[in-house]
Amino acid sequence: MSSDAPHLMIAIPCRNDIRATVFPELIGCILDAALYWSRTYPTGRVSVQVYPRSHVVTARNAAVDQARADDVDWILWVDDDMSPPPQFLERLHGTGKDFVGAVAYKREPPYTPCVSRFVGDEAIPFDPEPDDGLIEADFTGFACILTHRAVVDAVYERTNGQAFQLRGKLGEDYFFCAQASIAGFQLHILSDLVVGHLADVVIGREHRRPYMQTDPATNKHTRNLPNIDGNRMETQWLAK
Repeated sequence: MSSDAPHLMIAIPCRNDIRATVFPELIGCILDAALYWSRTYPTGRVSVQVYPRSHVVTARNAAVDQARADDVDWILWVDDDMSPPPQFLERLHGTGKDFVGAVAYKREPPYTPCVSRFVGDEAIPFDPEPDDGLIEADFTGFACILTHRAVVDAVYERTNGQAFQLRGKLGEDYFFCAQASIAGFQLHILSDLVVGHLADVVIGREHRRPYMQTDPATNKHTRNLPNIDGNRMETQWLAK
């Protein structure tokens, strides 16, 4: 790994072949990310890894193995049904955080946000507001997230080389977030950066708003939900 000429890998898991409706969105994201990286690091490197017709757990673990084999410094994860806005990578990388994502919403009503905090023994979704800025979270989906290699290595070592797993209540992406937290890495979310989720239309914050609870306490996680307790999470979730 090199701080002067870092290697960025863009990892795109695909459940099937890349659909024609999605292809322009992904190409735009790749080109925009590559241009930003080359401006920021003239001697840096950008590679793209696509994993078609793969189970998402298999694809994500294959990306981790590839990143380690190629001495990658950063991984930009983008799922094959996302619509990243311009300057997506620039916004995430510009936060200076090693584990940072955007806001995305599920494709069906009530369009639940794919961002959660650990409360009791549950992952509770919450609605980041644009003016919240850069916020802490415990879990997020891996549809639109940037991870430094140090985070990936820490989780890889904790999990005997299987950084993404389906375990009990946890999806593979939430499993990674839990392991990263236990290893000492804080997940951040850039609350005003929304990545569209492609369905019949591109799902974004405007689709979620009619379903949001009116009590502001339910939507302002930094003021109302407790911080993660890594040991407790490991006991209640990961040990199941």
